Amino acid sequence: MNRHFDPDQSPPGPKTDLLLLHHVFDWKPGIAAFGQAAYVVPVKGGGISNEPILWPVSVDWAYAQKAIGLLEGRGFHINVAPDSPSGFVVRITCVIGAVESRAETPALAFTRAALKGVVTCLIVKN
Repeated sequence: MNRHFDPDQSPPGPKTDLLLLHHVFDWKPGIAAFGQAAYVVPVKGGGISNEPILWPVSVDWAYAQKAIGLLEGRGFHINVAPDSPSGFVVRITCVIGAVESRAETPALAFTRAALKGVVTCLIVKN
């Protein structure tokens, strides 16, 4: 991501999902020649976890909730609320600050807020 990147303009889809998963959770494309799955994810205590699919966090609320759970496990508080007339607002807070974003769906609002957290250095990789 460059400094001119605007998370609030991120469209839903795989490119946005990979931006979030890479910059927040350090997901990387796997190397098939090494027997790795499509994506590899570092795990606590060392090693990697193999993920066969890219989590569609920007379009699927169930996957967004999995990512929210991981961030909450790192001490962040995530608040999701309806935002009239037909959207959602997500606010991510921690001891050093907060970011928020709005979108038509809660999954996209969360994805944009998390990317905004990366851009503002509120959220860094583990």
